[in-house]
Parts: sequence; C-alpha cells; structure tokens
Amino acid sequence: MAIFFAPLSVKKHKMIVLGDDEFGYEDIIYISDAKEILSSPVASTVLIDFSSCDNLQALQNENIGFGLIVDTIKQAIIANHYGAKYIISNKKLSIKLQKIADNYLFDSKIIAIIEKNQELEKSAILGIDGVIFNKIIKN
Repeated sequence: MAIFFAPLSVKKHKMIVLGDDEFGYEDIIYISDAKEILSSPVASTVLIDFSSCDNLQALQNENIGFGLIVDTIKQAIIANHYGAKYIISNKKLSIKLQKIADNYLFDSKIIAIIEKNQELEKSAILGIDGVIFNKIIKN
C-alpha cells in the first residue's frame, strides 16, 4: 500500500522594497522618540529604534503600523510578540532573523537595511522578506 503526502502549500509574497521610487512604497516616517507617534500621519508606518520605544503595548493597542529597528534576536522576538509590521536590522542579523521568523511563523516581516541597489539582489537570493534603504532611516 502506497502512502501519498500532499505537498505543503507555500505562501508566496512580494519582496518588500522600502525607499526606492522604482518600486513605490508606503508612507514611512522615522521617529527618534516614541512621543512623536501621536503627531505622525494616520495612514503611515512609523519606524523607531527598539531602544527608544518604552511602551510597545501602547503601539499594539492603538493599532499603529510600526516597524522596530532591532540589534538582537531577543528584541526581534519581542517586536514580533507586540505586532510590529516590520523588524528591521542590519544585513547580517536579518539573515539569522529570517530563519527564526520562518521557523516560528512570525507575522512580522524581516527587513534588511541596505545602502545600494546591488544589495537588493543578495537579499532576495537569501530569502529576506524585504529591504529598506538606509536613507529612509537617516532622514
């Protein structure tokens, strides 16, 4: 008797590219202090450093679309727990985070910080959910 297993369906999605006009992207606002969230446009996604945000629960409760810039795996796990839309990190950490996100089915998307268009291809090959150009974070 033969046993057949149906292949697992793999959810496919577009790679997220933030900060390149060629792709078009949502309204993103980088803030340096969590208090600035109240003055940000309603439909925008707010980006903030994990270390600057002392009340993640408030962001989650207010249904504010937010991305957290993280430096550690623990910060990324916490960011996902509180419903961050994006978990943003340097390229090296984003590779590790993507494996964790895939394994634990994170709802948050892993975003690598890049400088140049050439880095976009490498991130795509590595299977990173998306990229953000550093100029968005610096402005």
